[in-house]
Amino acid sequence: SLPTAAGRRVREARLPGVFVVPDTHRRYPQGTSLGPILGWTGVATRVEMKRWPDLPLGAVVGRTGLEQMYDPILRGTDGRQCVYVTPAGTPVALGPYTAPRRGSTVGLTLDMGLQRKLTRELATVLLGVPGQPRGDLGGSVVLDPRNGQVLAMASLPGYDSRVFGPPVHNRELGRLAHAPASPMLEHVTQ
Repeated sequence: SLPTAAGRRVREARLPGVFVVPDTHRRYPQGTSLGPILGWTGVATRVEMKRWPDLPLGAVVGRTGLEQMYDPILRGTDGRQCVYVTPAGTPVALGPYTAPRRGSTVGLTLDMGLQRKLTRELATVLLGVPGQPRGDLGGSVVLDPRNGQVLAMASLPGYDSRVFGPPVHNRELGRLAHAPASPMLEHVTQ
């Protein structure tokens, strides 16, 4: 994996037998603040392959949260690059190329300052309730009463969507799958 600028320099060098193949990945800069809301992605199952027959084998689709709800809008379409190879499988030239089509952008009404504050307050309440063991679950939501827009939505315990990769962090996923209070669920709506 190379940064974009380095990949461009390698491509421009036109080194024989070296091909730069772009790859995409999702970024989750807010970490655990939005994990349960945004959800996560994974390789398409038979159900998704049947639902969207144009998905290529191994396609990554939204599995939960907003990633799942808006997957067809966010996904876009894959590009294609034909690579000519020798009978031994050594790449020798590039053939026809179809550029990928970027997916659409979805705008949210979340206020990140309010989101962080709501998450902190929910954690304080859950830890401060007498007789309740640490790690209990809870959810909280702040709506704009004028229009119903979701301004903040906290779900605890939560998770960081980055554990789903790439690369997948198997140890952390195993811990989350067996953790008490189901951190993989978004506790406001589920």
